[in-house]
Amino acid sequence: MLIAKALPDELVHGYRGRLQRLNILSNSDRLTKGLRERYLRMGTECDDSPVAVLLAMCSCMRINEFIRAHTLLPFHRAVTSIKPELAHGDPSDQVIIRNSTFRLSKAGASLCPDCVAEDKAFWGFAYWRRTHQLPGIDCCPKHGTPLQWAPSEADLDWQPDPSTAVPVCISADERNNPVVQRFTEIMLGLLDREHPLSCFECSSKLSLKAQSMGIRIAKAGRNPNLSDMALRVAPRKWLLRWFPGIEHKKRGEYFPPIDRAVRQTGTPIASALALALLFRSADEALDFWNSQNGDFPTAPRMLKRVGSDFWNSRNILNLYEEHCGNVSKIAASIKHDDKSTYGALQNAGLPALGLFDFNTTGNALVSYFNGASLAEACSRFGADQRECDRILRISSARFASALRKFLTNESGNKRSRKNSRKPYRLIQNRQLG
Repeated sequence: MLIAKALPDELVHGYRGRLQRLNILSNSDRLTKGLRERYLRMGTECDDSPVAVLLAMCSCMRINEFIRAHTLLPFHRAVTSIKPELAHGDPSDQVIIRNSTFRLSKAGASLCPDCVAEDKAFWGFAYWRRTHQLPGIDCCPKHGTPLQWAPSEADLDWQPDPSTAVPVCISADERNNPVVQRFTEIMLGLLDREHPLSCFECSSKLSLKAQSMGIRIAKAGRNPNLSDMALRVAPRKWLLRWFPGIEHKKRGEYFPPIDRAVRQTGTPIASALALALLFRSADEALDFWNSQNGDFPTAPRMLKRVGSDFWNSRNILNLYEEHCGNVSKIAASIKHDDKSTYGALQNAGLPALGLFDFNTTGNALVSYFNGASLAEACSRFGADQRECDRILRISSARFASALRKFLTNESGNKRSRKNSRKPYRLIQNRQLG
């Protein structure tokens, strides 16, 4: 089987497609099978290895180096609540590698016609750049040329071809706007990082900076928020393209896709925009982002004012699983007090499990969820039925709340229907009288 090394900034999808064409294979499955056979013959155990591991071997690179240089995983995990201590491409977690290596960040595929021309002149063929696939980047970081767009992701299996791509109309204001230029540099900086940033550390840092500039981080208040600032200094067309729905935002109104970056857990693109808005230069922003916890004071947490959007989110469920339902550990990880964390978790249907016995109570509840009666499950595993009952009541808190509301509304509807019949009866009696 013929192999070739990945080229600088080559996107993993395009690299796989190039190897597939080089070996005249009809699909990527055949390429994967051929690579596995090749490295098995060479004595490397790779039966269950993700495809990215095989491609890293082809490039004679370590898996973490390959992922940081040729995939968008460093962008997707730039801000995360899932194993933030894990370096990008760490081979100890094959699940993250398998699930995130071929994940794209925007629809279709983007190319720069100037890069294509340069590649053909130097290499004899063109290849897809991963930096062109980042959201919010509409111009080539190297040439400043507006990118062209191929609507199908399947085009990544072939050479980029400007003659079949659609030109993206970018105004001079968008190309020359300092916020967009800083945003582009910051996005490239995030792509080069070796480690992600915890979503809680990220929001703490950004909220501190925002507050120092008079930017409101709460949902309601008199000061302008981050999305107000974005509408004031960033090109409107660019914002509409990458933050849909902002056209309906009113001044002072909370706009989650942007404002959550300085409040709770923003997305990587929102965090990059926040940095571009809050700092005068990309270097200053990235220095702030890359600083260790002790380099800057921690902003006061605003979690005591968050609503159900946080306590019912996947983020809090991840923390609950990570700390095995221990309220104190969960509260410490989000810099929140134990008492309010305990109440918020109960309201979200997540009972405190500080003294939980997984061998008895845990197995009994699993047996109950699998169809056994509660008494039978507790007797089988020697669990305390009152403790199981307590946990079940809390875990069904949202259903109980909805049921109470339903019954209250139903009772009100009955009274309303009963009262609505009285005038009709009075009219009938008067007519008969």
